[in-house]
Amino acid sequence: MSGDAASGPPVRFTRDQGLAIITLDAPSRGNAVSLAMAEQLGDAVRLCHDDRDVRAVLIQATGKTFCAGGDLDEFRRERGDRGRAIEAIANRFHEVESLLLKLDVPVVTAVQGAAAGAGLMLALLGDVILSSDRATFVPAFARLGLSADGGSTWVLPRLIGTRRATEWLLTGRTLDADQALAWGLVSEVCSVEDLAERAAMIAQKLAMGPTPAFRSIKRLIGRSLGGDFDSQAVRETRAIAHHAETPNGEEGISALLERRGPRFASATVELSDGD
Repeated sequence: MSGDAASGPPVRFTRDQGLAIITLDAPSRGNAVSLAMAEQLGDAVRLCHDDRDVRAVLIQATGKTFCAGGDLDEFRRERGDRGRAIEAIANRFHEVESLLLKLDVPVVTAVQGAAAGAGLMLALLGDVILSSDRATFVPAFARLGLSADGGSTWVLPRLIGTRRATEWLLTGRTLDADQALAWGLVSEVCSVEDLAERAAMIAQKLAMGPTPAFRSIKRLIGRSLGGDFDSQAVRETRAIAHHAETPNGEEGISALLERRGPRFASATVELSDGD
């Protein structure tokens, strides 16, 4: 039963062994970001941070729309103090994004329909972003006479470059799934019928992978944007040398030599200071 049907929470959090699943569950409202949804998203992502048994995260949504952006009905109710209402939601949503960016386990997003405004940015924070062939992507802010939000002025230039990011935020034009793939915004496009199964398969595979090595990869990429090549090369060398001597590293090399699939250990292996 959806959150709408039961007048329940707009976000559901479930666990499937090492995979945490966060589901936007307010389909009658297009999964729009209200204050309650932003707060519950934050709670769900904090659970992923705090639980060392979480080895991957899947973010998905019910209904035809992934996320329509900010909850305009909530903005309408606060007409006399709309700026403060938007500020409250934006602050909570930015906290969610910051927490997601700091997660050092893989994050998969499954976008089945429209991703607009804040919903677009939530979709794009995945490490692996799967799109259905019916999904659309639109910044939407300028269409409403608003400036950009949802971290878009930080995320988009890093994904698609400043020129294309500026043009897209100014025009607010809608991209279909194939255009989003061509721009490098999504990892893969599949049929809407296959999306849930494909996303679950990838997320579960990542949850069974070498979690400490994944953590290092994400941290190295994050640090690379603000550093020079030589410093980054030193960090890479320290990290790969460390992981080569861990049980997962030994298992991965042995599996390759023995021509079999690796069986990686759980997420409890700690990182070295070099990571």
